[in-house]
Amino acid sequence: MKYDIGLSIEGRATAAEQLFNFTVARVFTWPANLAGSLAKSNVAATASATFSITKNGTAIGSFNFAAGATSATFTFASAVTFALGDVIRIVAPATADATLSDIGVTFLGTNS
Repeated sequence: MKYDIGLSIEGRATAAEQLFNFTVARVFTWPANLAGSLAKSNVAATASATFSITKNGTAIGSFNFAAGATSATFTFASAVTFALGDVIRIVAPATADATLSDIGVTFLGTNS
């Protein structure tokens, strides 16, 4: 069964801003490379912008908008399973991009 999680980031993120804080209410898994997941912006990045993904405070991956890009690429080395009560956070780059804005992200996962 699919388990999608979406988020919207309105406007421009500030430096190191926590943009997403999700407490898991159902066991699910995100696949290696976050296959099938998407991140797009309405306004392209001026420079490379990497957003970190954490599970319970530990980095598990990221997504990056290259300079001039409106679609991000994901870095996610292996599948990660989330348990009831785990916390997923998305944090903006340490240096805010001058133009990157209005981002939508959908993470594609599965549950039993």
